[in-house]
Amino acid sequence: MNYILMKWAIGGFLCLIQFFSLSTPVSAQMIFCGKASSDLYKVLIRNDFKVKRYDSPSVAITSAPDAAVIFIIANGYPKIKNEIAPELLQLARKKNLRLYIEYPVKLPGLSISDTVIEARLERGIIVSDDFDKDLEPMSILGINDCHIIPAKVDSPLIVLGNVAGFDKAVYGVKDVKTYPGTPAIKQRLVFL
Repeated sequence: MNYILMKWAIGGFLCLIQFFSLSTPVSAQMIFCGKASSDLYKVLIRNDFKVKRYDSPSVAITSAPDAAVIFIIANGYPKIKNEIAPELLQLARKKNLRLYIEYPVKLPGLSISDTVIEARLERGIIVSDDFDKDLEPMSILGINDCHIIPAKVDSPLIVLGNVAGFDKAVYGVKDVKTYPGTPAIKQRLVFL
């Protein structure tokens, strides 16, 4: 992975960690579900995040304490999508877990397309005020080589679109074809 791509990918991921940390108790445990060789996992460890790692979503969810934060990474991205069994999602809800599910096949309450769109000139645009002051609405995120699964989402946190601007989408996103990248579903996050 080239350095610039890794820098932006990690930056986007850390934005999501920041979002989780703003609305999660300090005592909540952070769990990473993915390969130990993941660049993101290595960066988290190098930066002294206290992270417990599991290889499978089922083990991560069943082992997680109540109110934990779980990042389920798509190990085979973009060829293989994450498929989480409905009973695991029910258990996560019962345990009040906060999930970040990257590249899901399907999720209850979301109409997810089978089509995958490969971004070319599109960038991430913050469209929610749920982040802190450094990520105000219309802030632009560089997300290179992104594959996104279109879904119908009412209130996304981040969308993908081709907009004008360097740090901010200066003309907004109203007249731009966008794809929701990060919907918040009843306090649980999903990255499509």
